[in-house]
Amino acid sequence: MDTTTSPSLPKIAILVSDEQHALQALMNAQIHGNLGYVDMIISPSRDAEALARQYGVQFVLLPMEKQLSPDQESALLFLLRSHSIDLIIVAKFCARISGVLLNSFPHQVIGVHHSLPFSAAAFERELLAGVRLISARAFYLTTEINQGPVICEEVLRRNLLEPVAALRQRIQDAESLCLIQAVRLHLQNRIAVDDSLCVISTLPMNVLPFPAVTRHD
Repeated sequence: MDTTTSPSLPKIAILVSDEQHALQALMNAQIHGNLGYVDMIISPSRDAEALARQYGVQFVLLPMEKQLSPDQESALLFLLRSHSIDLIIVAKFCARISGVLLNSFPHQVIGVHHSLPFSAAAFERELLAGVRLISARAFYLTTEINQGPVICEEVLRRNLLEPVAALRQRIQDAESLCLIQAVRLHLQNRIAVDDSLCVISTLPMNVLPFPAVTRHD
């Protein structure tokens, strides 16, 4: 499958690590004309390469640690700037994004997370403790981990008899939904950031859906 772009479409870069549910949802949204143009997928591993190839998107393997070294950060910044990226989506990305990159792309980096701990052991402990409400949030990244201005939020009510695998799937679905909603609001210019608060306009300044990306199967 091949994709082509239009000069009128915002250019998006997606940063992803191991989990690919959010990436898959974003690519589906692009194909159906509900997103801007995904110019590249950047990852420290090859796990997402097959998915990028399936959608005809450039895949860039960029070795990165959880805490980016100055050289890794410079390489990432150069890549984003050289491709004139308009929006960066952090779709379950393991590395911490630094203030240098965030200052270079103010309110142009969107991430997603859920309210449960990320480690398997801590996740299980929360479930055993009887947690009943779980939130998924899409937000603008800041230097404080998972503390940026919230754009969209979905709250799930947990059935204590629900299998863990089914709960994980619902959490992933909620994350994907939040992320796509947040990206669309951003691309419609409907978000104003007031200090640490996102104010959402009811009237979009742009027209959606975007023109569908051309497909050649």
